[in-house]
Amino acid sequence: MKSSPDLVKATAAAAQLIREYGIVSPAQIIIEDIAMDLGVLTKVAPLAGAEAHLLRKGNRGVIRVSDRITELGRRRFAIGHELGHWHLHTLQVPTWLCTSNDIHAYRGPDREIEANSFAAELLMPSSLFRPHLKPGISIALAKALASEFMTSLTATAVRMVEESSDECYIIFSHDGKVTWWKGGRNSLGLWIESAQEIDPQSFAYACDTIPLTQPACM
Repeated sequence: MKSSPDLVKATAAAAQLIREYGIVSPAQIIIEDIAMDLGVLTKVAPLAGAEAHLLRKGNRGVIRVSDRITELGRRRFAIGHELGHWHLHTLQVPTWLCTSNDIHAYRGPDREIEANSFAAELLMPSSLFRPHLKPGISIALAKALASEFMTSLTATAVRMVEESSDECYIIFSHDGKVTWWKGGRNSLGLWIESAQEIDPQSFAYACDTIPLTQPACM
C-alpha cells in the first residue's frame, strides 16, 4: 500500500511550538530565534544545487540557506522547511539537501510535503491566519497577509486556499498552460490536468501575466 504524508502530525508539531512560545502575533514569529532555541544555527551562505541544507550532529544542527534567495519570505520558509525535517524526521537522516522543488512545489516525497506543512503552520499558524479569511479570499488579501506574516506570496496564497472554508482553488500557470494547482479543504472534487490549456474566457487566463512565482487564480 502506498504511503501518504502525515500532515496532521506535521501541523500539530508546529502548532505545539507556537503554543509553547506563547506566540500571539505574526511579528513574534522570528524563525531564526526559534531555530536557535531548538539547537539549530541558521546562516545564509553559498550553496550549490539546492536552496537549503540541514546538518544534524546529536542535538545540535546547522541550517544553511542559499545566498541566491533574496526574498525574505522564501528565506523564512526554507528555514521553516528544514526545521520541519529537524523536528519530524529526527531519527531518519542526519543531513538534508533540499531543492526549490522540495520546498516550493508542494508535491513530491512524503517527508518533503510534511516539512512544507510544518513550515506553513509555523510561519502562518491557523489560530492567527484563519480569522483573516472570514470575508473571503482574493489576490489583494494574499498580498496583505504575505506582508503581515513575512511570507512569500506563493506560500501565503497556498495557505489561504488550505485554510479557507470557501470552495476555492489556486492555479499556477505559464504560457497559458497549468503548471500545478491545489484545491481547498472544501473543494468539490474538480480535477485539473497538468499542462492543460487555460480557457481564454476564464479569470485564470486574465491573470496569466502574473509571474510564475505568484498565484494565477484563486
